[in-house]
Amino acid sequence: MITQELHEKIARLIAQKDMTLYDIELLKENETMVLRISLFKQNGVTLDDCEMISNLIAPLLDVELDSLESYHLEVSSPGIERVLKKPQHFLCSIGQKVAVTLLDKTILVGILESYDSQAITIIELPKHTKTKQQHKQQTPKKHILLSHEYKKVKTIFEWEDYTL
Repeated sequence: MITQELHEKIARLIAQKDMTLYDIELLKENETMVLRISLFKQNGVTLDDCEMISNLIAPLLDVELDSLESYHLEVSSPGIERVLKKPQHFLCSIGQKVAVTLLDKTILVGILESYDSQAITIIELPKHTKTKQQHKQQTPKKHILLSHEYKKVKTIFEWEDYTL
């Protein structure tokens, strides 16, 4: 079991390497226990980062989880597109493009501007149209959504945003 104390120890070790503990999951996959540790770093997590953190926390886990049956340790980034569930997930994603599914199934696409335990603020991005009409300059629309007003928030990645 991952205690709050162990969670904090792992987070401190990761913070020493200028990264953030994004999530910890202990789950069973195909009869194997998997301890999945997700890292966040502003400019992206590399394979070398994952290896370094794995080597850094393995001795701690050997001591703290000695009563746990054998498990497989996975250290990775949370992925480019991910559902935001915990406060840490939202805080790590401020400034990123997100899709917010409202209770009525409407989807808002925008930039996550802020988060607190009661609400998120989204700057809605204009919708792309395939018409050749000239786009009118639209003022970005700000939405403050209370936590009970949306069902799901996930980061999104669109290739056209990252053309060379």
